Amino acid sequence: MSEIPPQGLESTSVADVEVKRRRAPSLVWLIPAIAALIGAGIAFETIMSKGPTVTLTFADGSGLDAGKTKVKYRAIEVGVVTRVELSDDFESVIATAELDKGMERHLTENTIFWKVSPHISLTSVSGLGTLVSGQYISMLPRPGKPAREFQVLAAPPLTAEHRNALGIELVADALGSISAGSPVTYRSIAIGEVEKYEIIEDGRRFRIHVLINRPYVELVKKGTQFWNASGLDVSVGLDGVQVHTASLASLLEGGIALDTPPWAEKTPAAESGDQFALYSSFRAAVRARERVEGLNVVVEGRDGSIAEGAPVYYRKHKVGHVGRNELSADATSVRYQVHIDQRYATLVRSNSRFWNASGVNLHLGIGGLDLRTDSLESILEGGLEFATPDRPGPQAEAGALYALHDQPDAKWLAWAPKIWLSPDGKKRAVAHVLPAARAQPRGLEIVLESFELASVKAGDAIYYREAKVGEIGEHELSKDARTVRIHARIEPRYATLVRSNSRFWNASGISAHFGLGGLDIQTESLESIMAGGVAFATPDEPGARVKPGTIFPLHPEAKDDWKHWSPAIWIDGGPSGKAVEHAIHEKTHGYLLRRSVQAEAVAPDAQRAGGELPAVASPPNQAGAGVQGFFRRMFGGGDQDEE
Repeated sequence: MSEIPPQGLESTSVADVEVKRRRAPSLVWLIPAIAALIGAGIAFETIMSKGPTVTLTFADGSGLDAGKTKVKYRAIEVGVVTRVELSDDFESVIATAELDKGMERHLTENTIFWKVSPHISLTSVSGLGTLVSGQYISMLPRPGKPAREFQVLAAPPLTAEHRNALGIELVADALGSISAGSPVTYRSIAIGEVEKYEIIEDGRRFRIHVLINRPYVELVKKGTQFWNASGLDVSVGLDGVQVHTASLASLLEGGIALDTPPWAEKTPAAESGDQFALYSSFRAAVRARERVEGLNVVVEGRDGSIAEGAPVYYRKHKVGHVGRNELSADATSVRYQVHIDQRYATLVRSNSRFWNASGVNLHLGIGGLDLRTDSLESILEGGLEFATPDRPGPQAEAGALYALHDQPDAKWLAWAPKIWLSPDGKKRAVAHVLPAARAQPRGLEIVLESFELASVKAGDAIYYREAKVGEIGEHELSKDARTVRIHARIEPRYATLVRSNSRFWNASGISAHFGLGGLDIQTESLESIMAGGVAFATPDEPGARVKPGTIFPLHPEAKDDWKHWSPAIWIDGGPSGKAVEHAIHEKTHGYLLRRSVQAEAVAPDAQRAGGELPAVASPPNQAGAGVQGFFRRMFGGGDQDEE
């Protein structure tokens, strides 16, 4: 029996049922997915590793090339320029540069960028490597607030070359030829440079920023002086031409020199930001230094005939100089600022007397008219001279006022106080040491002692029969300031001419005496009149030879008999100590001398020779050789035989 399906259901055979299966994802999509993941990772890595982007502004675009121009720090590449374009106003060039990651912390408002290119100046050459590698941009990070836009300099800042340098400021009335990069020198050695300069707010002065290299920072003290060393500082006087300049670089490009006065050696070291005055020249710095060192007094005279820089003498020994002068408040006189060197400040006392040192001294008395002059140099140079009584008053104070006299009183010239050259004017136990002997023989070194220096100076000639046989060296006041000691050297060939009884005298200038007997004039050669010098003579019976360091008095003039002495003394290592008969034929002062003499034996050496110094400053004049002798010596004369 067959079954009947329920009503409402259709009969479906098994063969009519269709079974469907799900398909798995295709492998073809796996590769793009992996590639997308890799790309995303690379993009993420790129974004995460990308450094900061900066905007650099240039005055011009020379040497800039997008994708090629590098940004470097300490010669290591830290970025590259990616884009170069003109600014909106066409006044500058804007470059975009991408820097390496990690440079963010170095980009501050104080960071400096500059373009490195070849540079050649009178004193330096730099950037030549860019001729091959091309120009690049260098940077110098400095602390500050973060920034991304920078103005690029055309040249490297000095702070890039002088790291850890001492930065100070100088204030000057004028720049001269000083510019950025000008050298700063210490005794002609470059120790720093000028970084930049600017006009101070008052519009009348300049502020100059200077960098001192770290190895030389200790040379700069609070009391150090700076002066403009640009070009040449030349002073011309009778003693020659003096030229002050720092270094060749300063001469070519301008520069600044510095030095620390002795009194400032112990002042604290300079600190960054300290400010100093910049003097216009070396002499201006010295004048400023003198306001601190030594003694400055005021000398009041009737006119301003004494030039600034003229010497100030004590016993004809230079102890200071004349500074500027100005009219007094009531315009009835001229006041001179006078500077006395520190060593000699104690010589000026409250009762000292100053007078015009014209180089010519006139004295009219019962015996007639006496005229004495120094060398022509002293007459032309002029200056001031002063003396202090035998009973010195209290030491002068700074700014003390003195009257200027036209001529010295006779008694002033005879004053010879004992004033020790020490800060308080008191005696000190100081050993006087003569110059050490040199390895090579330099002849005979002796000392001439004089009441005053007169016009004798270092380099003057020493004459024997008007032939030069030696030279004057340095001079100094004795320790008690009563005399002047002059070091002298006799050439080795002529050393034997100096004997224990030799006499030395000042051969400078002219000495004249006009009295009832007529006019007598004493002078040496024209050369000694012009430049000054010392002459000496040895008696016909010479004394013993002398040791180095022997002291001789220096007389103001020669006596008649001294000039007639004519001893026979062998030179050039000739015989001595035995009798030698020889003839001398020598043309001297227009006379032909023929004399047979006998050479003497050498006696023991002496320490002090030629007697003592005259007791007065101006001994009485001796009779001269007369006018005829003066002209014969000056211009030559006929030969006369003297047997």
